[in-house]
Amino acid sequence: RKLAEAEAALSDAAKCERSGWLKSRDLDGAASAYERAATLFRVARAYPQAIEAYMKAADAQQALESAAAAARLLESAAVLAKDNLKAEANAAALYERASELHLGVLSLDRAAAALCKAARTIEGSDTPRACALMLRACSLFDDGEEEAQLRHSADTFGAAVALLLRAGRRSETAA
Repeated sequence: RKLAEAEAALSDAAKCERSGWLKSRDLDGAASAYERAATLFRVARAYPQAIEAYMKAADAQQALESAAAAARLLESAAVLAKDNLKAEANAAALYERASELHLGVLSLDRAAAALCKAARTIEGSDTPRACALMLRACSLFDDGEEEAQLRHSADTFGAAVALLLRAGRRSETAA
């Protein structure tokens, strides 16, 4: 039953995205319908379809120039990929894309947090890439001077040091 509702929501989203002679694209409606479809697919445990719907909703939000909402949707897709499909590399890529969107709206703390999540996701399967992601997260705070930014950078640096130590890359922890 939930699958049928999800498919109907996808159909609604596709209708919203179409434009014609008398009708322009309704990206807001499409984003909402894709998000509703993703939620219904998740409830129905159809995780690949849920991830796809989250990604389409993120694309619609990005077209609406709402990068923060798009990043949130990509992070939701990443959680599903990681926890339910055990697709760590896919989840890490989604987190990286979300990080780029956060950077676009100058949200350094959220961008760094997304990169840290990506690194933790692939730590067991691709340690060198995980370390590179953590170092990239740290580099976001190179020019940090605001107190709130420094607070978030401390969390990021702590996570990076812990990961690098677990990976046996002691020389990079001092950098």
